[in-house]
Amino acid sequence: MPKRKAEKKPAESLEDRIMRHVTLIPESTCWYWTSALLPTGYSIVYYKGKSRIAHRDSYKIFVGEIPFGFEIDHLCRNRGCVNPKHLEAVSHKENMRRGESANRKKTHCSKGHEFSTENTYWSGPSKAVRLCKICCMENQRKRRKRRRNTIASAAS
Repeated sequence: MPKRKAEKKPAESLEDRIMRHVTLIPESTCWYWTSALLPTGYSIVYYKGKSRIAHRDSYKIFVGEIPFGFEIDHLCRNRGCVNPKHLEAVSHKENMRRGESANRKKTHCSKGHEFSTENTYWSGPSKAVRLCKICCMENQRKRRKRRRNTIASAAS
């Protein structure tokens, strides 16, 4: 008797895979992720042998492509939410501005100088890094002094 070939199940779509791991809670509009989470609280979906960030895939499926250089911000502040209505593509700077990071809550630098408009320098590729101008000037003075001393000692 000839062997019968096992019928393959149709491949599950990424959308189906995401929705299989979502729980809707009546008191909330969030789509709660019930599968793997990163230590930071972001959702992970395994698809075709690779792990992917589920909220990014949810945005791509239900909203559209993420513009180059943009990140996905959780408007609900729930990192485990994959509801596309709670997700927005924003620049890194805007995402940091909206965020609830420990650095955002700081009012003074590590040396005690206030992060005022006059004393704050924004750095980095998207101007999202906040630096104290007084500390930057002190560090620059120290570097120049070291350089002068190195040059003077080399000349003697």
